[in-house]
Amino acid sequence: VIGKKKIRRSVDRNLMKRIVRESFRRIRQQLPPVDLVVIARPARRIDRQQLARDLDRQWRRIQRAYPVEARRSA
Repeated sequence: VIGKKKIRRSVDRNLMKRIVRESFRRIRQQLPPVDLVVIARPARRIDRQQLARDLDRQWRRIQRAYPVEARRSA
């Protein structure tokens, strides 16, 4: 859910949600079993490429925080 206070237009809110969902679907199998919350910041315009790059960077940070060896032993 993205509130109106963060992103005014419903078209932009829906676009952001679609981009986040697709990015997550592509990398879901490589992520550790953790709960994730994506928080939107106020924006005038959504740049798809920049948002995708930012999400990819965050997915890599999560992967580094929970290495594969640690996940297997848990």
